[in-house]
Amino acid sequence: MNNEYPELDFGKQPEPEQEVCYSPEPEQTQTEPPRYSAPVRQPVPARPQPAQRVRRVGSFSMGLALIVFGVLLLLFLFTRNYNIPLTAAKWSPLLLVSLGIEILLSNVLFRKDKLKYDFLSCLFTLFLLGSSMVIASIPVFYEVGPQRRMAEETISQEIRSQYYDTLKGTPEISALHVRVNLYGVDKEIPKNAQDLRAGDSVYTSIELLDSSETPEAFAARCKTLIDKLKFSQGYAETIHFSSIPADSQTARTYDLTVNDRFQADMTAETLSRLVSTTEPEVDA
Repeated sequence: MNNEYPELDFGKQPEPEQEVCYSPEPEQTQTEPPRYSAPVRQPVPARPQPAQRVRRVGSFSMGLALIVFGVLLLLFLFTRNYNIPLTAAKWSPLLLVSLGIEILLSNVLFRKDKLKYDFLSCLFTLFLLGSSMVIASIPVFYEVGPQRRMAEETISQEIRSQYYDTLKGTPEISALHVRVNLYGVDKEIPKNAQDLRAGDSVYTSIELLDSSETPEAFAARCKTLIDKLKFSQGYAETIHFSSIPADSQTARTYDLTVNDRFQADMTAETLSRLVSTTEPEVDA
């Protein structure tokens, strides 16, 4: 049997072909184009800044002050020279100049750096400045203090003794006072009357038991005493005469002040013009 042809089955109905349905594709609706919106800016990360250098202002001045005052203190301890503290006090304001120069240079040379003022260094510099003033005043206090007053009292006593020996035997003198004033500040304090210098002064007060009735008579008594005393040319000398009457209620009093050698060489008549008179008080 030839198999080229398929066997036909006449009793069997052929199956109908299935109809293929094609569904139309849904139409695409045209939508509106999206509106333009500004792009969202993302934050830009900041660039890392280099660390700013911090410079302390005032440390140089403090270091310089420590070195200078340390050297001066060593010199003073080994030499005991009181001129060293005095010299340090004279030049100590240069510390303030040094501090000011350091501040100006730091602001000019290091503008990009952060300047931090060293308060402790500035305070310490001012403390050293004040301490130098105190140290320098020690020898001044020593000269103006007890030693100076002792020298003035010693010289006053010396001149008082000389005047007593010169005017000894004058019955009308009731009191004699001498006061010496040393001028200025000097390391070498005079030890006696011969060492007195220009500017030093000697004030002498002489009280007379006098009952003169006229200024001329009182001036004549004073002239006699002035001629016995020798005015010095090396220092300023003043002699004051005052009368003390026996009865102050009924007698007038006189005062005469001789300030220099020129007045000391005046005559009694001329000196009478310098006499001041105080009349006695009259009860009302």
